[in-house]
Amino acid sequence: MTKKSKWVLKQPNPETAKKIGDELKLHPLCANVLCNRGIETTEQAERFLNPSVSALLDPFMLKDMEKGVNKIQDTIAHNQKIVVYGDYDVDGITAVSIIYLYLKSKGANVSYYIPSRSDEGYGLNKDAVLSFKNEGVELIITADCGITAFDDISYATSLGISVVITDHHKCKEQLPPAYAIINPKRPDCPYPFKELSGVGVAFKLIEALEGGGKSKELLEQYGDLLCLGTIADIVTLTEENRVFVSLGLKLLEDPQNLGLKSLIQEAGLSGKVMTSSHVGFIIAPRINAVGRLGNAVDAVKLFTTSDQKEAETLAKMLCAENVRRQTIEQEILLEACQIIDKDKLHTTDRVIVLASESWHHGVIGIVASRITEKYGKPCVLMAIDGDEAKGSCRGLQGFNMFEALSYCDDLLLKFGGHELAAGLTVSKDNIDAFREKINNYAKENFNTKVYVEEITYEGKITDKDINLELTDMLESIQPCGMGNPMPQFLIEKVKIENLTYFGDEKHIRLRFSKKSFSIMVIGFGLGTNESFRMLRDGDIVNAIVSPYTNEYRNKKYPALKLKDIKLV
Repeated sequence: MTKKSKWVLKQPNPETAKKIGDELKLHPLCANVLCNRGIETTEQAERFLNPSVSALLDPFMLKDMEKGVNKIQDTIAHNQKIVVYGDYDVDGITAVSIIYLYLKSKGANVSYYIPSRSDEGYGLNKDAVLSFKNEGVELIITADCGITAFDDISYATSLGISVVITDHHKCKEQLPPAYAIINPKRPDCPYPFKELSGVGVAFKLIEALEGGGKSKELLEQYGDLLCLGTIADIVTLTEENRVFVSLGLKLLEDPQNLGLKSLIQEAGLSGKVMTSSHVGFIIAPRINAVGRLGNAVDAVKLFTTSDQKEAETLAKMLCAENVRRQTIEQEILLEACQIIDKDKLHTTDRVIVLASESWHHGVIGIVASRITEKYGKPCVLMAIDGDEAKGSCRGLQGFNMFEALSYCDDLLLKFGGHELAAGLTVSKDNIDAFREKINNYAKENFNTKVYVEEITYEGKITDKDINLELTDMLESIQPCGMGNPMPQFLIEKVKIENLTYFGDEKHIRLRFSKKSFSIMVIGFGLGTNESFRMLRDGDIVNAIVSPYTNEYRNKKYPALKLKDIKLV
């Protein structure tokens, strides 16, 4: 399958953009960006550009919040045992840490539990619930999980353990029999903002436990962890999430949390102005690595310790695990690509399906994403363990991976997920049959030999537009991420100069020039792309770019981040 790109102009209402731009004295391109984010009035634009604690919603608008708060407070008052049970990703780890730290500060008899990815898998399980019963636990508070754990929560209830769910994942038709279910996505929940992360719901819980009017103080204390988990879970960075992340990034420059401060220092980010990219690509992978390769409990220990030496030791361990994760990931990627390139079967298959007994289940999802990106095909990678294989799946726009797995349901032991990402377990003996069946599905439902990636841009930019005034103004659009993408623009007929590679040739650096105009351009992760490898000095190109303010030796100047490029 050939991978191509299509550039699509996202054009706002010109009258609305001009009105907002004129009233707020914004560059027209910046006004376009705001309108493309769904902003229609000057008041909305001002709230977007100046996120404030005052924009946070009343936590008691969440269904069952009052019921859950009363139960937790009653359990604390009677000194009964509480367990905070969470997921092993960054969102779950930070959610557990925030709830645990808050309850501990209130004198609660509280502990925490994170299941092992390899031994227990995601979510609640009956063995853990039984161990809680034997330890005298009266209340389980879930963090970033629980909404689909009907059988496990029924079991806990039968043992006399109450469960308060805090989650943000989609609900099934039947809700579990928990004492309280706090989830903005439950159908009967009136909460207007449905896109909170798991740690976001956890923060709303402690807001409610505190009784209202203390959001600013709680953000100052827990906002660093809240920001970390929100960015890592790739939720939309709009409305409340934008407030959490905007204020949290400032806190991350000098975190209140001792463990997070140690991790930032060990990652080499101390003293830097923190961005969502720093969090998403440097800090979060170090936390995820211990959940993938080891025990995510170590990350919760890091974020809940008050001992400086323990914090430093755990931070070093997380960074070392991330290096190990990168090494394992690269080895699997290299082996998988060699298999794909040598076997003609994968040239004709529309879905790449590979399995190996030597692959680590904890990292194959990352590798599957890289293979999908490299070959422009959906990918299923599986790690064989005994008679079973556990797999991670990555789809593409136009190919619904969850529906494809549903089509293969008779061959699978279990599966779950979304359109673009899913997981499965299959008998080792059925791997070949599964590969054949999912490719038959793809022939009927993904009948194309060319995958076209749509890249949107928000207007044309010229050499006269690119200056510090514009790049500084665009900084106010930050933090960028899901729901608020990095602003991208089209620049036309510029010449390539000084093309070089760096970072083990993963990235490219060059200059765009035009008459007296010259500007530095960075293409992160583009050095391995075959299309970019064909570029040469002197080529005339059109490009999709994001302007930003670069700083070198205490001097600021405008620069461009490169997204895509085409020869003229």
